[in-house]
Amino acid sequence: MAPSSPSVSPKSKSSTPGSSALYGYLMIIAVCVTTAGLTESTEITEAHFNYPFIVRYICMAAGMAGAIPLLICKLCIRNMQILRSGQKMYFYAWAFVGSMGLTAAGMIYFWSFDGISVPTATALGGTRAVMVLILSVFLIHEKVTLWKIMAVLVSVAGILCYVYEAKHKKKNSAGNGVDDTVWGCMLCLLANFMFAFCDVVAGKVSEAYAHKVMGSLYYQIFQGLYQLPVFLWVWYWPKTPDTEQHSEDWSNMWWCIFPVVALTLNNLSVFIGVTIKSPFYVNIGTLLGIPLAFVVDIFIHHYKPTLVPILGALLLIISFLMLEVIKPPKQLRWCNVAFINAGYDDDDEDLEKNKQRDKHAVDKEGEKDELVQPLIVNQQGSDSNLKEANDSLLGYSMPSNI
Repeated sequence: MAPSSPSVSPKSKSSTPGSSALYGYLMIIAVCVTTAGLTESTEITEAHFNYPFIVRYICMAAGMAGAIPLLICKLCIRNMQILRSGQKMYFYAWAFVGSMGLTAAGMIYFWSFDGISVPTATALGGTRAVMVLILSVFLIHEKVTLWKIMAVLVSVAGILCYVYEAKHKKKNSAGNGVDDTVWGCMLCLLANFMFAFCDVVAGKVSEAYAHKVMGSLYYQIFQGLYQLPVFLWVWYWPKTPDTEQHSEDWSNMWWCIFPVVALTLNNLSVFIGVTIKSPFYVNIGTLLGIPLAFVVDIFIHHYKPTLVPILGALLLIISFLMLEVIKPPKQLRWCNVAFINAGYDDDDEDLEKNKQRDKHAVDKEGEKDELVQPLIVNQQGSDSNLKEANDSLLGYSMPSNI
């Protein structure tokens, strides 16, 4: 049974709206760049060492390298707290769930490509944002608005543009590629569901962090550590250089260093982004890696862009901006009203905005009091001085009731 969620006070996630948005944008850029790099590096590696399960195992294990910067920070800042007090078992339990899910999802995703084409896999990948939104509702009480649903629909439209372009390229190419099968599509959907679940778990486990960045590093270390003994079987089954009777392929294993670097940085960017913002925010932003991958194809594979992928890129950018920048007009303001989990506290940025608004109102009220009070005192003082002056001129005291 999964551990219960700890109670988190607003102070435990203190960040100003501006800094939170800036860090969120930076993480999205990092995720998109590393995702495009991971795609290219995986293709290069598989051309020389085509054993995807072993590659995935090595890439996930490399996440333990996060112990190096974490140890340096601990030595420099001795009193730095990574996890909140009393939340260690909560963290370790959810980290195990995330590690098992993320490693298995990658292996299932690789396996699915034996029975599914790349365009279809890309189209099914667009369902991940929907899955994240649904899982977030139950696990981390994500608020659902019509505006978020519209952002998902716009992103799906953008993905379909790239699917159409990929299908068109496949028809014009000499190779037929892999035909779509039912089991391949089912495995791809299962992998995307597991990826979505792991993203939400990363957001849920962040409730135990005392420091967002260091907590994300700590989480990545345990992602690699837990999967080491559990997935050790990939070195013997189902596909290894020994089982394929190509023992000489072991000498090409060093090609794994490229996806290792890309996946390690990608996972860390996702974990930090999920901690700063939300799993849904990061998943919509990750879709921007699709047009970035097409840009890489222009320079590496000499791909000639057409109008359809450009339209897809614009739709994906708009869907991401709908979460932060583009707000519904006044006539459609009701689209931004939560109809699921509306009773839960606002997120950090809304809390901070409300605090600043209340503080501003209190300050203005205080300024009014400071302005009115001297006027009353001065008025009383001037009346007293006027009475004394009249008394001195007349030679007697005027009754106070006159």
